[in-house]
Amino acid sequence: VMLVGAVTMTAVGFGRVGGMSGLRSEPPPSLTSEEWSRFFHIYKPPDDPSFPTLGMLLGQHVAGVWYWCLDQAIVQRVLSTRTVHHAKASCLLAGFLKITPMFLMAYPGIIARKLFDAELYPANGIATPNQAFPLLLQHTLPPGLLGLNLAAAVAACMSSLDSVFTAAASLFCLDLYRGWLRPAASPHEVVRVGQAFCALLAVLTLLWLPIIDVLSDQIFLYKEAVMAYLAPPIVSVYLLGVLWRRANATGAAASFAVGYTLGFGRMAGEVWCKLHPPRPGSAADALFVRLHFLYAGLLLCLACLATHAAVSWAAQGADGGEGRAVDETLLAKCSCGGEGGRRAAPAPKDPAPTEWLPASLPDETHHAGGKAGDEPRGVELGGVGGGGGGRAAAAAAPQAAQGAGDCETEGDLRIRGRHGSRSSRVNDGLAVALVAVIVGLVAGFM
Repeated sequence: VMLVGAVTMTAVGFGRVGGMSGLRSEPPPSLTSEEWSRFFHIYKPPDDPSFPTLGMLLGQHVAGVWYWCLDQAIVQRVLSTRTVHHAKASCLLAGFLKITPMFLMAYPGIIARKLFDAELYPANGIATPNQAFPLLLQHTLPPGLLGLNLAAAVAACMSSLDSVFTAAASLFCLDLYRGWLRPAASPHEVVRVGQAFCALLAVLTLLWLPIIDVLSDQIFLYKEAVMAYLAPPIVSVYLLGVLWRRANATGAAASFAVGYTLGFGRMAGEVWCKLHPPRPGSAADALFVRLHFLYAGLLLCLACLATHAAVSWAAQGADGGEGRAVDETLLAKCSCGGEGGRRAAPAPKDPAPTEWLPASLPDETHHAGGKAGDEPRGVELGGVGGGGGGRAAAAAAPQAAQGAGDCETEGDLRIRGRHGSRSSRVNDGLAVALVAVIVGLVAGFM
């Protein structure tokens, strides 16, 4: 519903301004021609107050890695898919959908600036850029579609809040409350604590609303700034945990402590400087006012990476190398020989090959040295040493089966490759197409 409404709103808006040529022809009263021309180019100078291109190339990836790889709400949705290939395909589909805001959010915003410049930026009043979307909805959509879009927007907001509250309550209840505070808590108690935690989050959200106005007059810029301040510790732990085998829990804890201290410190300093502007040229002005949040996010991420690496290295030196994130003894359990431990372990050799026949044969007394009904229940042929070989084979068979089940055989790998090859090729093709589309859009609007 929202996608149909956005397409309709964009089409009607372009019709109101006379198409792309009419939109770019002359600026609104509050802007000069040079300022208006910047709205139609992706490249922004390094000192741009909104989104400098250099800052996007260096700092936006920190928030991007957190959002696409570590955001709890998105991770829960990806883990709910049936297969890994479905998860990859859903992420690629979301990547293609993420291109649409370029046309369904950016261009409608530019159209709203030209059509409603006096309402958004009055000459003797306070600028209200967040009213661009409601004004465009009100003046471009028919009443029925307008009501559907308003209902869909409210439902989307409720769904997002529900996902965030559920993810936060799950982390608190399972990792903190049941993991550290009350390990013996009953499921009923955990549910009650989760409900109380969600209510506390709702109250804190309402109390935080005035801070949003202080940090930025645009909600999108505020959201990006908060992600740039709070995402670096998580991203640094994730990257080093995946890419560096020596990263350990001690380094991760130190990275969290340093990163969140600096991140919340930057946010608190920015709020203070917005309420009490510092002297121009001072250290506070340079750190909390003139330093863009994208550059600050990059510096925070580098500080977290350095802290994590240094503390992990020092902790390994102290414990003699026992603090590795990857437990080599655990890896050794699946090391069955062959190519990287992927082949099944060979069955133990038996002095004499043993063959087992069903226990329902008429004569069970042929078991060497045994009676009818004795264990093992069956007939051993070719046993050596009074049935000892048969007992050895019976004892070794479960171990061999367990070894073969723990590790994949070459046949398993080939079967899995045949099943996943087509989906993998499709996913790879979609990924290449997504990158090509993004590169083409960036090149076209530079």
